[in-house]
Amino acid sequence: MKRLSIYFLTISVLAVGLVSCEKMLSVSSDRYLYAKDNKLDSPNDSLYSVAGILSKLQLLGDRYVMLGELRADMMDVTHNATDEFRELSSLNVSADNPFVDVNDYYVVINHCNYLIQNMDTSVMVGGERYMKREYAIAKAVRAWTYLQLALNYGKAVYFEDPVLTIVQNEKISRDASLVKTREEIFDLLIADLLPIQDVNKPVYGDLSIFSNKNLFLSVHYLLGELYLWKNMYPEAAAQYYAYIVNENQVVSNLYRCQQQLLTDFEGRVRASGDYTITDENAIITYEWMRQFVLSASNEVSSLIPYYYTNAFGEFYASQLVNYTKNRYLVAPSQRAIDLYAGKPFLQAQANISYDADGSILSADGSMVSTTGDLRGYPAMFKRLTSNLENMSAADYTDQELERMQYMDLYKEELGTYYIDFYGRSAQDYVILQRGTLGYLRYAEAVNRMGKPSLAMAVLNNGLKSTTVNDSLYINQNELDSTLRAQWSLAQFSRNIGTVCRGEGLSQRVLFLTDLENLQDSINYVESVLIEEMGLETAFQGNRFHDLMRMTHHRPEANYIGEALSAKFPARRSEFMAKGEGDWYLPYPGEE
Repeated sequence: MKRLSIYFLTISVLAVGLVSCEKMLSVSSDRYLYAKDNKLDSPNDSLYSVAGILSKLQLLGDRYVMLGELRADMMDVTHNATDEFRELSSLNVSADNPFVDVNDYYVVINHCNYLIQNMDTSVMVGGERYMKREYAIAKAVRAWTYLQLALNYGKAVYFEDPVLTIVQNEKISRDASLVKTREEIFDLLIADLLPIQDVNKPVYGDLSIFSNKNLFLSVHYLLGELYLWKNMYPEAAAQYYAYIVNENQVVSNLYRCQQQLLTDFEGRVRASGDYTITDENAIITYEWMRQFVLSASNEVSSLIPYYYTNAFGEFYASQLVNYTKNRYLVAPSQRAIDLYAGKPFLQAQANISYDADGSILSADGSMVSTTGDLRGYPAMFKRLTSNLENMSAADYTDQELERMQYMDLYKEELGTYYIDFYGRSAQDYVILQRGTLGYLRYAEAVNRMGKPSLAMAVLNNGLKSTTVNDSLYINQNELDSTLRAQWSLAQFSRNIGTVCRGEGLSQRVLFLTDLENLQDSINYVESVLIEEMGLETAFQGNRFHDLMRMTHHRPEANYIGEALSAKFPARRSEFMAKGEGDWYLPYPGEE
């Protein structure tokens, strides 16, 4: 068996001079964690040790987004892009590409291993084993990190004891039995997570500017993802439902883009400035983006926070705004622009068409909205309307003009598309788990269980009492008493369909009339779901693996090959010929 090298320890240990275990995890801050005899057993230990893990996750956030999006079909490089970005986008990635480096993944894993081994979960506070929560957090972060290695490389060195010396590092690197395949890693992670799936998250208050509610991974969500990859659909559906209930996730109509009469909104929308007047009587609102304002929304349930304080260890700044605006290295692909402008499945079923600039036209040719799906343009991405040639002090402050002078985006031609998703608030973060995606993953699982109309209701109507009890929305043969009871809970009464949030409440995706049997319906709904996942979660790091996983469910459909062929039409034969193992990144250090 080929040997996979782990060389993270040489870096992390030498950086602190081969000192004690306490100092090894400190790096640049003596406040990183407080340890006594290497045992973590005080409230200070719990806060600083967990915050330290979050600071190490900052190493992986930008990479998670770029590996998940730039290798897929909805993001592309610009003429400014450097070689490492061009390699990702073209899927011709060299082993020395910085985005391929595995070192930082193992840094995170080793930190988690240290905490798991040394966390004293017997400590009682208020009648509860206080540090059991931190123990579960460390296991969840380790599982998420191993999941990324498994999905990106198809293998990883799997170890659970902390590596504290170079001798240990060398021993692990030479132990071929520790190299696990993707499927082996899935099984190991499921076994590790099941015993802690119901452990509550700790409550610390806020960390820097981030609320406690967003900081920690849901184990139920992780298990749902693992079961989906293993094609264990009932288990996946159960875990995603548990996540939705426990995190109180709702697909709310508060966060949607739609056309309304101007008089319906009066001062509230005018004051927010979050609208566009399409004629003297109508506006388009962009409330969909408000779900990503953490203070206003519950939908981003887990994230990598980019806080700027060294109180919890060394911190790292996100570069996503640099990639998309300041240096303008990546942009929405033409494939993404086309998908938002003219959704194939919606267009085929609804009595609408699209003009040359993507506007939706009704049957009589009158405009009904400015774009095909308002979650794209002008929510997730925009067109450049001002550049360095036409900017003036009349439109911008001196401070804004000075800043724009240093942004490569404003050197581009007017009409250039650019991604405007990152850095729109004071909080820089990378989304890891999100309520709406949890619903779509649940739909993916129940569809594969033979319940396509239940899955389609997630998109069209929202799962709630009025939906599950109406045969117009869901084939009642797909339901049992448990499902009816689950989705009749009062907390789901506000659920709407995910597609409604992009195009107003009038749009629905209909079943084709020529579907001959249940399997045809399942396959059709799966095709709709992969499109909707892209439209709802673009540029957030999910796309490449969503395409891989859907193809894993049904290889003959080859969703990933089809999507990348749309991005690079001339390479269609190459992409369609690839098997599942051909999509992995080269593993650095493999001999």
